[in-house]
Amino acid sequence: MKEGGKLTLVTRREFLHRLRTDNIKGDIITKESYRNALDEAERFLQVQRNALETGDYSSMIAYLYTLKEEVVRHILCNTTVSSPEAAEDYFMESITCLVEASRKRTRVITSPLPWLKAACRRMIRIKKKYREHIPEKWDFYDFDKYNLNTI
Repeated sequence: MKEGGKLTLVTRREFLHRLRTDNIKGDIITKESYRNALDEAERFLQVQRNALETGDYSSMIAYLYTLKEEVVRHILCNTTVSSPEAAEDYFMESITCLVEASRKRTRVITSPLPWLKAACRRMIRIKKKYREHIPEKWDFYDFDKYNLNTI
């Protein structure tokens, strides 16, 4: 192993330990990133609260639509979907699903991005499993039929 300019002999165990500690140091959340995450969660909770109180979910949908690029990229990179149009359709369905989940079950979601990604992955799995039984526009919001409590 090279340290400072000198080559030193270390055991495999020491080498792996140093690699792990270097990776952990890179993953430590800074105060600034933690505050940003809290501010983002607070913002979305306020949007969600306003939508539940007023019954108008357009502001919530607009907020979720800002996450489109990241969710579509996630779908294209991490699932079997290869068409950007299909990925956008799944994204739109996941937004509708999130709104329905908060409306029907009054579910509190602090971070919508992981939830949208998980909903898209789950929809893709469900569509694959029930391929011949699902019509073109299917009722994804039947939580009992499709076991959506796992999202």
